[in-house]
Amino acid sequence: MFRRRSVSLGIFVGIVAIAGAMAQSGRIVRYDKFKERTLYSTGEELNRNKAYSTSGDDIGMHITAAYSCPGENLPCRPDTVLMTLVSYRDNFTYQDVTEFLVIADSVHINASVGKRTAEVDHLGFRVETMTVWLPLADFIKLANGSSVEAQLGPMEFSIGGDLLSDLRQFAIEIPSSSTVAPKP
Repeated sequence: MFRRRSVSLGIFVGIVAIAGAMAQSGRIVRYDKFKERTLYSTGEELNRNKAYSTSGDDIGMHITAAYSCPGENLPCRPDTVLMTLVSYRDNFTYQDVTEFLVIADSVHINASVGKRTAEVDHLGFRVETMTVWLPLADFIKLANGSSVEAQLGPMEFSIGGDLLSDLRQFAIEIPSSSTVAPKP
């Protein structure tokens, strides 16, 4: 009896520590009571998640990463990570793009672009949103890369600075194994 309580307490403390660390690092942790899933995301701080051209110019691209787990606030080790790429430009650039190509420390990562939306915002900018599902192993290669370049359609850009630091920290926060609370 005592051992079961101490194990339960240990798992509860571990979950609270992980959720606390994520909240302090600007992460989004949100439970969907209808789907019974918890979303973990890098957050939406637009100044931190910018991608830059290989020459260092702001290309109007923001990138976030997310995954979800069954249950309420139970971190898990996902099979895949969803990357969302949002482009703010004067014209539509990515309408026909089907691949997101990445080179992280000379390792090639290819992913298909999934859901895509395009709209004009109230200032007249074209806002294009694309989703890319990466296997967890590929996301970790990307996040841990010291030199990361990507290509999305005609645009080549580097993933570095605050964006790469945030992706790397997000990868570190993914548990090494799924956490499952014992049944009482």
